[in-house]
Amino acid sequence: MITTTNRLILGVALATGVAACGGGLSSAIKRDITFKVQDRQPALTDCYSRALALNPTLQADMLVAFEVREETRRFRSVRVKEGAGVSPDLERCLIEELRDIQLDKAPDVKVEATLPVQFTPTGGVSTGVGDDMGDFDDDLK
Repeated sequence: MITTTNRLILGVALATGVAACGGGLSSAIKRDITFKVQDRQPALTDCYSRALALNPTLQADMLVAFEVREETRRFRSVRVKEGAGVSPDLERCLIEELRDIQLDKAPDVKVEATLPVQFTPTGGVSTGVGDDMGDFDDDLK
């Protein structure tokens, strides 16, 4: 039985496509993405706990890429873009949890984003996304 508290650190870096009339990603959409990912934190931690049961020393550091299309408001094309120590079961669970996210409001343009995710078997659960929204990368493509 695993008695340690698992640590999950999330950060979100966003890049947006350029809309026909120009402009970037609104702070409301950034907040929505941040809150939706933070809401999934317990489920993501459960994914890691299940993976830890199979490998008690598992640590994973990955960059998850996804997009949100204007017409669906849902996370789509969720995939692990880069990763170290990622087990197939953990990757599959993480993708399943994230691809069900639906934003409250549709973005004005397609959003392409990356989510740095780090799992370690010690410490508390925390996110790397701050309340001041300062952790976003808003580069236009």
